[in-house]
Amino acid sequence: MEIQFLGTSAATPARNRNLTALALRPDQHKDWYLFDCGEATQHQIMKSQFSLAKLSKIFISHLHGDHWYGLPGLLNTRSLYGMSEPLQIYGPQGIEEALRTILRFSGANPSFPIDFIEITESGLVYENDSETISARALSHDLPCYAYIFEECERLGEIDAEALNGMACNPALYMVI
Repeated sequence: MEIQFLGTSAATPARNRNLTALALRPDQHKDWYLFDCGEATQHQIMKSQFSLAKLSKIFISHLHGDHWYGLPGLLNTRSLYGMSEPLQIYGPQGIEEALRTILRFSGANPSFPIDFIEITESGLVYENDSETISARALSHDLPCYAYIFEECERLGEIDAEALNGMACNPALYMVI
């Protein structure tokens, strides 16, 4: 998997650190996931190798502004680019109402479907053949969740013929 910190500051931005955001691209596909979306996250994405077109899931830990105030702008930019691929947004109860209210009052109308998954308790929130993502409730002054990303075990293939050939060729061995 590939991970890039897009922001590591808390509560307020710092001169050299943006607010909380993390990009994660699993090995199994080209889509990527965003964990939290503080202000200026889309600026950090533009400086990275990640593309808004390949963003498929967003996970918001809690509703303090430094963890999600970048989301309305990011969604609007995605619409201005004419993107139509659906987007899933995971977060604590209230994320859908808060975001839809901002989008409505700002006149934004996303060009893509948004599927909100509101989390109310710890447990599995997403899975496919290659990974699972679970939420774990944290102690905070607002409902707050940590996300646990796990890649499923992948069995490799062994080329028995190549292994047999290695035993006969001492040049293939390395001494450490």
